[in-house]
Amino acid sequence: MLLKNNSKLFTILQFILFLNNVTGKRIPRHTANYTRYPIYRYNSNYLFLPNIVKHNATYTKNRITLILHCSSNYLTESFAEHIKNWPGPISLGIYLRSPIITSAESLCTYCILKKLPILNDNLSVHFIYKHLSTKPLKKSTSELGLFLSNFNCSKEELLTKICKLPSKTNSEKIEQMIEYPINIIRNIARKLSKTNYILIADFDHMFSENFEEKVLPAAEKYLDKKSKNALVYRIFEINQNATREPTNKEVLEKMMNNSEAFIFHHYYPRGHNIPRLSQWFQVPDSVKPKIQIEVLYREKAWEPQFVTNRHIPLHDENFPYPVRDNTNLRWAMCRMGYHYLILNDVFMYHRGLKAENENALVKKARAKAWKQYISALIQFNQKMDTLFPDTKNVCPKLDLEYKNKRI
Repeated sequence: MLLKNNSKLFTILQFILFLNNVTGKRIPRHTANYTRYPIYRYNSNYLFLPNIVKHNATYTKNRITLILHCSSNYLTESFAEHIKNWPGPISLGIYLRSPIITSAESLCTYCILKKLPILNDNLSVHFIYKHLSTKPLKKSTSELGLFLSNFNCSKEELLTKICKLPSKTNSEKIEQMIEYPINIIRNIARKLSKTNYILIADFDHMFSENFEEKVLPAAEKYLDKKSKNALVYRIFEINQNATREPTNKEVLEKMMNNSEAFIFHHYYPRGHNIPRLSQWFQVPDSVKPKIQIEVLYREKAWEPQFVTNRHIPLHDENFPYPVRDNTNLRWAMCRMGYHYLILNDVFMYHRGLKAENENALVKKARAKAWKQYISALIQFNQKMDTLFPDTKNVCPKLDLEYKNKRI
C-alpha cells in the first residue's frame, strides 16, 4: 500500500488506516490535544490556513518582514540557512497542489517545517490550497490539526516512503509553472505580516550581513505611512562553485573581480542593472547606509528589489507566472509616483547561476502563458490610465511584446 505517486490524496480516515496497516499499531481517530487551524476563503479559487507555523518572538512594528513564497515541492530542510540569514520576521506562503487539505502533501510539508532547527524563532508559515467554489465555508476551522496530530514526524523511514516525489516530465514541469498562483501567494503572505516595513523576495534570496539592522534607520526616515519611496538594494548571483559567501561589499567586489559573482542575472542584466556600481563599491561600509542615488523608472524590464512600507499596492493577480508577475508591481508604483532610492552597502545575492535547461523550460512556460499575459496587460493599462492619467507619459510605455523576445 505504499505511495507510488505523491499526488495521491488521503482523507483523515483513509490516512489513519494507511498508518495502521504500515505500523501495525492502532492510531486514535480523535485526539483532544491538537491545534485547531482556522481556514479562510481568499477568493472563489483559493483557500488559505494562516500560521501553520507561528513565530514565538515578539517584534515591534518598526521591523522589516521578509515576504516569501514557494510550492511544497520546493521546500527542503536547507531552508534553515535562509531563516538564519534573515533574523527578523519572515512570512512564508506555501502553495500545496492537492485540492484536499488533509493530504499526504500537507503532512510532508508540515514535517519538513517541523524538522527545521530554528523553526519558531522568526518564521510564520501559511498554507494555500486551490479550491473552486463560490459557497461560504461550512466550518471556520479545518481538520488539518487533527490529521497532523495522528502522525509523528520523526518516523523517518515511513515519511520517506510517503513523501518521495515522482519524477516529472518537462511538459509536467511547464504545466506546474503556469498554474502556480504566484501573486496570490505573495499577497496572502504579505497581508498576514504585522510590521510597518516589508521586503518581498524570492525563496532562495540571501542577504548581506546585518541587512535589516542597517536598513531600518533609512526605513524610519524615508518610509512613513504616506511616503511614496522604495529603498532599492542591488542584487547579485554567485557561482555555485564559489568557495565563500559575499557577506559584505568588500568580499563581493573581490568575487566579481574573480568572476565568482555577477550582477543578477549575468546573462540578462537589463532586468536588475543599476547605474554607478563602481561608485557604490567605493563608498565605505556604514552602520547606517545612506542613499546613493535616485533612479527614475525609464526601463520597462527593470525589476528593482526593495524595502517599502506595507501600504504599497498588491501584486496584480491577473499576471501569470512566469511573465511579468513581479515587474507589474514596479509598473504600478511608477504610475502612482513612487521614487526608487538606491541604498549604499546592503545587497542581496542568489546562490548559483540558472542552468540552461531551466531557462529553456521557463521560456516554454512563458510562451504557453502568453495569452493570459496579454489579457492581464490590457486590463492593467486600462486601469492605470483611468486611475493615474498624469503619469501615462512619465513611465515606460507597455506595448504588447512579441513572445519570442526576451521580456
